[in-house]
Amino acid sequence: MAYAYFSVHQQHALWPIENGGELSVLFCWVFLLIAINGPGSLAFDRLLRRAPQPALAR
Repeated sequence: MAYAYFSVHQQHALWPIENGGELSVLFCWVFLLIAINGPGSLAFDRLLRRAPQPALAR
């Protein structure tokens, strides 16, 4: 997304609000945040690894 911003939007103006690149910058920061922190509770494999709950004995 950073490549998309710099190759397409940066040619028109410097700031994203001026050149229509708001979504490119937003996605760039969100994907960078996920890459650094990991998906955490949003990960699909976390749901698959969840152990089944034992039944309560009566």
